[in-house]
Amino acid sequence: MSSNFQKTLTLLILLLCYLPLAAQSQDGINGRLVDGETGDAMVRATVQLYRLNGKDTTFVTGVFSNADGRFSINSVRNGSYLLKATYLGYKEFRRNITKTAGRSLALGTIKMDQNAV
Repeated sequence: MSSNFQKTLTLLILLLCYLPLAAQSQDGINGRLVDGETGDAMVRATVQLYRLNGKDTTFVTGVFSNADGRFSINSVRNGSYLLKATYLGYKEFRRNITKTAGRSLALGTIKMDQNAV
C-alpha cells in the first residue's frame, strides 16, 4: 500500500470513530449547579433523570456534577423527563423537562437552597 493511501485510510477511520461521539454530545442535557446564596459550585452533586410515563416515573440515568458544578447527560431520547439534583444539606431540586430529538437541552445555572437547620 502507498503511504498516502494509508494516511487517508487512517484519517477516515478516525473520523468515523469520532462522529458518534460528536452526535452524542449534541443530544444531551447539561447545566450547572450552584449554592443559591454564595454562587459556589456544587461539587459532586447527584443528578438523576427519570422518564415520565403518566403518573409513573422510570429511572434512566444519573451523573455527578464536576469541580465547576457542571453536569452533562448524553444520548437522551426525546420525551418528557423529571430531573432531580441532590446534595447533602440542600433541598432537592426538581424540574420537569421536555427533550426534543436532535437538540441539546441547556438548563443553565441551577441555584440550590440550603436546608433550614
